[in-house]
Amino acid sequence: MGPAIFVAVDPVTLNPAPRVGDRVSFVTTAAGHVGANANTILAVTALTSFTRTNSGLSIAGLVQNVSATDFSLVGNIDALESELVTATGRLTSGFTPSGQGFVAASVSTAGTTTAVKFRLPSALAATFPNLRDGCLVHVTSPLGRYGTTAQLSASTSGDFTFTCPPANLLFAVARDPNTVVMGFDRSIEPTSVTTTAFSISGLSIGQASLPSPTEVVLATSPQSPGAGYTVFLGGLRDLSGNPPASTTAPFFGFRVSSCAPSVLITQFYPSGASASSTFNARFVELFNRTPNVISLSGYSLQYASASGNVWSVYPLSGTIASGGFFLVQLGLPGGTGSALPTPDLTVSLTPSSTSGGKIALVQGTTPNVGCPSGVELLGYGGVTCFLGSASSVPGQTSSLSRSSPCVNYANNSVDFALSAPAPRRSVSSTMSCLCN
Repeated sequence: MGPAIFVAVDPVTLNPAPRVGDRVSFVTTAAGHVGANANTILAVTALTSFTRTNSGLSIAGLVQNVSATDFSLVGNIDALESELVTATGRLTSGFTPSGQGFVAASVSTAGTTTAVKFRLPSALAATFPNLRDGCLVHVTSPLGRYGTTAQLSASTSGDFTFTCPPANLLFAVARDPNTVVMGFDRSIEPTSVTTTAFSISGLSIGQASLPSPTEVVLATSPQSPGAGYTVFLGGLRDLSGNPPASTTAPFFGFRVSSCAPSVLITQFYPSGASASSTFNARFVELFNRTPNVISLSGYSLQYASASGNVWSVYPLSGTIASGGFFLVQLGLPGGTGSALPTPDLTVSLTPSSTSGGKIALVQGTTPNVGCPSGVELLGYGGVTCFLGSASSVPGQTSSLSRSSPCVNYANNSVDFALSAPAPRRSVSSTMSCLCN
């Protein structure tokens, strides 16, 4: 089998138009690497004397299983370039832009945990909203490459199959005395969101809705303030048809709380600007839960490493509308992720995306000393400072998102959950909070 070469000639210009299973002959008049990189795929770029010598032949004997091939060895990419291969691997990142009209995600196979991408048209990827990190994909295609990275490609839905782990119920939180919000890490099948798919002991459920693919909202009978409840799932499915892996989540009945602190950290994404990140920049999202416009003049973001006691200070400016969001870009953009929506402010802070750290919103610009008290503090990973208990370290395709922007339990692991990054800013829709 092989060697093989890619023919970069529009098939509609050939007569007869080639089909899968044809045996053809032609004379190459021009060839070269596609693109500026000398390590990109070698291709025939012009030809003459094209003829079909046979048709309807089986290509099954040409397919090579490369699941166990180590593509971190560039020689293996060289040897298999453009040959028809099949492979099974697990997506280890979200999809990011990969050339005009295409997206790609990193893949881990039996042979290598690096140097392999799964690439497909953006429009095709959009038809499979549940295809994301954690899914197992099986691809049959000619082996492509970009530099020293092997590419398993799909042009149509017939080129691959996939199975995904079931959705996880990440949290349930009371948004007001008659509303409970639940968050999931995978898209939910809309037709499965019915009142009979949920139960809460001590409460009746009057309506169930899906305002976003991973968020379910329940309208409940009046909750007792601060009372402990548990929501149970039954009949809910994700887009793969699977019931969620976790089927219960506790929450407390809504109670009107103090609006202090007035401005909360509602989302933190320290993993931007890297090769496989969802966005090309890190960010922190702030939220004003009071009924008043708040000036950030005099506020600062402060950051310290996981075990450090020295806090770096980054003064803020601008205003946040009542119930409004404020997006702060952290450092310069980079990597291959999608462009961050235009931020409201940019500061030079570059937080750790691997070992953890601590970030604080402080009403003042004097550096924190040790573990500060009375400030909006988020500790993640193996840190020395946090509220309640520390949050997890988010990955390249996840952020730490506050379960409800209006609610503050002063416990990082309770207030924040891992979810797909979705930055909001001053032009985003506002949200009203019940606090005093």
